[in-house]
Amino acid sequence: MTTKKPMVIIGATGGQGGSVVNSFLNDPEWRVRGITRSPSSQKSRNLETRGVEVVQADLDDRVSLAKAFQDANVIFAVSDFWGIYNDPKNRNKPKPGQALNEWTKVQETQQLKKFIDEAARVSSLELFIMSSLPGNFLTHPMAQPTKKENGNIQFANNLDLDAKVPLISHDQDSGINVSLPIIFFDRQGMSTSRNNRTIVNVLAKKFALQRPRMEPPRKQKLVVVASNNIPKIKATRDGFTQMLPDCYDFQGISVDSNVSDQPFSDEETLRGATNRAQNAQAARPEADFWVGIEGGVETHNDSICSFAWIVVNGKDGKVGKARTSAYFLPDKTCQLLKEGVELGHADDMVFGQTDSKNKQGSVGLLTGGVVDRAAYYTQAVILALIPFRNASLDF
Repeated sequence: MTTKKPMVIIGATGGQGGSVVNSFLNDPEWRVRGITRSPSSQKSRNLETRGVEVVQADLDDRVSLAKAFQDANVIFAVSDFWGIYNDPKNRNKPKPGQALNEWTKVQETQQLKKFIDEAARVSSLELFIMSSLPGNFLTHPMAQPTKKENGNIQFANNLDLDAKVPLISHDQDSGINVSLPIIFFDRQGMSTSRNNRTIVNVLAKKFALQRPRMEPPRKQKLVVVASNNIPKIKATRDGFTQMLPDCYDFQGISVDSNVSDQPFSDEETLRGATNRAQNAQAARPEADFWVGIEGGVETHNDSICSFAWIVVNGKDGKVGKARTSAYFLPDKTCQLLKEGVELGHADDMVFGQTDSKNKQGSVGLLTGGVVDRAAYYTQAVILALIPFRNASLDF
């Protein structure tokens, strides 16, 4: 009879650890050992009933960890930032002037170091797998936050807006995550001896972003938005994906509208949107669609209302146009517009905002966020795509 290999699971009574238990408990190759602070708890007794070897260990005590890790072939360790943070016994432990989350970060880091140090002493160990929160106190390599000149923090998105990334349930999928590197090492015949431990980011390479778990890649259609304004790009993306579902690459480009910074009539605003779409097409002729969005205002008696025109040019020569609904502006804003101030700057002055046109815009400010600038444009983008959805009809 083959002797089962010991697999040690820290946090066996929790969501992630429990998922790992479920994945390996009935595997004839493994003997599951669950580590818990309280072997007498109901959750621990339930594990014992199922056949788990329950061992008591204090995660802050190296001696008890060493005993729990003895003879292990695989160790799965999970840190619990929020468990430490939310423990009432820890409320008064931070030093004067030290925030509880900062103190918790230090405690969690110390725990993880103890896990690693004690695991390194286990001569039988083949694989050590650790699960932890991202390094929120560090500069996150994926987000790459940078401060803009106006003081705002800007985050980079390193994934395509349409990329499909699998959502992982911590209490259902952790076991699958842990089994993959074990299978990977076995199938590849990789040596796990202490003299030949190849460092491989197994989960990242073999699970998280593997194409087989997503839709197969398709040829993307390039949509060039004649602006780098975030709400305009988002509205274009949302409109296209709703009206003409396909695989797209949306890119913004700065081009001239060849009209005034603040168009003051319906005709001038439409001309600005048309010029933007045409100028984008001239700059990026390889695209499939070019989208021009121009915001404008027009007078009605003594008041001024705001609106926008959307123009979409297609590589097949089709052109789609649509105008948004209009809404009236406050007297203070109207006065600034009459003095030559562009609407975005007028909104900043009236509402005490900064760069509002790249955020929710005047429509968002006036509706209290019920309708933001991107959502306001989206419906008109959809309407401008009517000729493309109804390709057999002439417009």
